[in-house]
Amino acid sequence: MLPVRHMLLAFHRYAEFAGRSSRREYWMFQLLPALVFLVLHGMVMLARAMANATVVAVVELLVGLLIIGTLVPYLSVTVRRLHDFDRSGWYVMVTLIPILGPLMLFLSVLARGDAQPNRFGDVPKE
Repeated sequence: MLPVRHMLLAFHRYAEFAGRSSRREYWMFQLLPALVFLVLHGMVMLARAMANATVVAVVELLVGLLIIGTLVPYLSVTVRRLHDFDRSGWYVMVTLIPILGPLMLFLSVLARGDAQPNRFGDVPKE
């Protein structure tokens, strides 16, 4: 059973950019939209195979709404994850560097957080 509580925690802290987030909270949040995208992608592929343009349009609209609905929680949980190992949230801007930037951010969020409280708050609870 997937820890759904951790998947939804980023939505509960929707626009909270202060504090810290654990690796579990970050990666469980990443998993939830990925699973939904996977299901929606399967629906699009099936609708295209059946040549049903209406279903394709509706599912693509759902994908767009999912992207819009997860943008702010994604940014907030990423900033809090960066705070966990004492990096400023502005480090997210590194993703603007083509190819290398997203790779740098990915490698950064894999890092273990500080074991002690830092300038961004206490150690996140698991």
